[in-house]
Amino acid sequence: LFISPGFGPVELAGSDCRQGFFSLVPSDEQFAEATIRLIKGEVPQPNLAVAIPKNTGPARARAELLKGFQSDMTILEAGTGELVFDRQMQALRTLHPQGVAVFLSGGVGIGFIRQLKAWELLGDKALYADWPLTEPSHLTALGDAAVGLRAVAPWADELENSVSHKFVADYEDEHRRLPSGFAALGFDLALALDQAVRNMGGRLADRNQFARALA
Repeated sequence: LFISPGFGPVELAGSDCRQGFFSLVPSDEQFAEATIRLIKGEVPQPNLAVAIPKNTGPARARAELLKGFQSDMTILEAGTGELVFDRQMQALRTLHPQGVAVFLSGGVGIGFIRQLKAWELLGDKALYADWPLTEPSHLTALGDAAVGLRAVAPWADELENSVSHKFVADYEDEHRRLPSGFAALGFDLALALDQAVRNMGGRLADRNQFARALA
């Protein structure tokens, strides 16, 4: 059995589905579709700029999919390890887009958004990003540049349910910081395994029965 707290290609939910594979979150494509739906609902006019890493297939595929809804969309590429975005900032100043979507990860994404703020290009623009950029550690690094940032994520610390509230409180009590989405997915994985083991009465010799208990 393979139980993934992350996500993968959509084929794992279709033609390449296996009885022993479980994923706690939707596929990459479903995250992309949800993000596109969010952007399309808030930036209905075809005036959007999207920042993606150069020569990266999944990010470009998502940008091209988004372009099907936003025909006048502009794609801005950032090279691997690029940290100074004067070229992209100047292009955005010329374009005056209604919204900016940042599909750049880690320090590159943080640097891009911080420079948007430094160039005073945010204003009343809608700002979107991949969900890891809204993780607590990234938000700390972004500072005021994160105000108004939107993302589609598998979990958020303000969810209104008792299990999530207890998880956040217990995590903060032990670690003195907010949990990340990755920590929450790990917690969900532990809950799923615990319930499946309980349903099996602790007898796990039958792999197929355990897979059904997980499902």
